Amino acid sequence: MQQFWVSPNCKLVECVITASNSSTPSKSTFGTEKDLQGKKIVALETFTGQDVPWSPITPTNQVIEGMAFTTAFLTLYRASTPAEKPSARYPFGLPSQNEGLYYDQIPLCALRRVMNLNQSTAALVQPSAFTPFFIEPTELSWTKCYVTYQPSTPLPLTAVSAIFLVHYLNENQDWRPYTAGGGM
Repeated sequence: MQQFWVSPNCKLVECVITASNSSTPSKSTFGTEKDLQGKKIVALETFTGQDVPWSPITPTNQVIEGMAFTTAFLTLYRASTPAEKPSARYPFGLPSQNEGLYYDQIPLCALRRVMNLNQSTAALVQPSAFTPFFIEPTELSWTKCYVTYQPSTPLPLTAVSAIFLVHYLNENQDWRPYTAGGGM
């Protein structure tokens, strides 16, 4: 039987990719993302400029175009957390996680869930996953996470935004249904 996944909570975050006139990769980091500190992330998704033309966080920035998704990659770092002993909140305890590299160079197209059928056929060339990019409930170290962009042509002379919808657990929410074998 197919499981139906319900997002526990979500927040839109942005990584501003600075302009570059070179063909070398650029590396742009996220901010501190204070609203997500201490939160267990369970899924991520992103959008192209065809889906969302302007960033709602920095309205003067256009969102990265879909054709750039083949040369843009997300790297995630975990924050260190201690194990939680069994309690009323987590009857089976919560495993610890070690700080460090978690996912390296995830293509942005693997995180794109939307397919905008109202755009040109060029926009449809980029694949869509149709489901969020699920991860084990994990606290991320946002200031260490970044987007790498390897332009095939130089970026425009203005900054562009890569936006991500981050799905996370509420503070007292049971994490077990969001583990790999727990029903996603």
